[in-house]
Amino acid sequence: MRLIDSHCHLQADRFGDDVDAVIAAGREAGVERILVPGWNAWSSAAALELVERVPSLDAAVGVHPHDAAKVGDEEWATIAASARDPRVLAIGETGLDYDRVFSPIGAQLANLGRNLELAVELDKPVILHCRSRAGERDAQDALLDVVRAFGGAVRPVIHSFSGPVDYAEAMLELGAAISISGLAFRRGEEATADVVRLVPADRLLVETDSPFLSPPGGPRGRNTPEWVRVTANWVAELRGDDPDVFGDGLVDAYQCAFGAGSGNHVSQSAAYAEFVKASSAALYRIDPFGMGRSIGAPEDEYEDEAARLATSVLRSQSVQEVSEEVSKRFGADPHLIEAIVKAWTRYRSEPVDAP
Repeated sequence: MRLIDSHCHLQADRFGDDVDAVIAAGREAGVERILVPGWNAWSSAAALELVERVPSLDAAVGVHPHDAAKVGDEEWATIAASARDPRVLAIGETGLDYDRVFSPIGAQLANLGRNLELAVELDKPVILHCRSRAGERDAQDALLDVVRAFGGAVRPVIHSFSGPVDYAEAMLELGAAISISGLAFRRGEEATADVVRLVPADRLLVETDSPFLSPPGGPRGRNTPEWVRVTANWVAELRGDDPDVFGDGLVDAYQCAFGAGSGNHVSQSAAYAEFVKASSAALYRIDPFGMGRSIGAPEDEYEDEAARLATSVLRSQSVQEVSEEVSKRFGADPHLIEAIVKAWTRYRSEPVDAP
């Protein structure tokens, strides 16, 4: 089954010693893309550092409700500036937590408001955390009220769904995507099984929320992306879906939720693959760092560098932007710039795949 992990905190301290091995294990399990959300300024910057290094990762930046009272104006300004980076596909994670209330509710609401305003300004989806105390729904109702106040301008992604069925239905009416995590297996979250059955396939996601919320059979001390397969298989079974068809749908839903066609998403399509192939060949031929052909490196050694280039170049809106990005990364070699511009132009000529 093809897999995505739509919410995974790979920048957390628990991954400090082996994050590359964790990502590799996820890839071996079938995880094609992982979204790494921030919760404050440090973690948002760390998400972008990971995305720069690992082409299969995407970033989100924002302030978690737990940190709402801790993030001042200066730190918020840093986050808001980083949100304009084309590698940032969403704002968040933000939202409301009336269960643990690590920040006062007033601070949580103010923080939620500015995250939503930033998402609307940049036309990016917003990742929403929402928890109430057991048996209550006050956070869900409050979140609905705030999102509705934006009059349809918000593009919500409900992370690690928790709440009653009618809350899910109301969020779906507002255009939300809904993501299912290992939380669904815990006592008190039984309604999630009913929600799984009613969410349209193109708005249904799965996640680990690593290093938290391990599913049954997963490691208790540290969840990792590979364990998203447990949740994905459970969801597919509940829906009566063929696992392979369901996996294809997960990849499509991820692309849809995080900006396909809006300028915030690099399509994993044939056109994308062609761009990477052409860019890799140009890098091999020109060898801007002087360390490839001289040591007999095969052409495919350049594919990772070409994929990193794709994360920024394929969102460029002009030849000048492409030229500037290539020059910044590899130097102003006119032959390399010409080759990358040609590859970018071919990519842009495919209307289905245009960034």
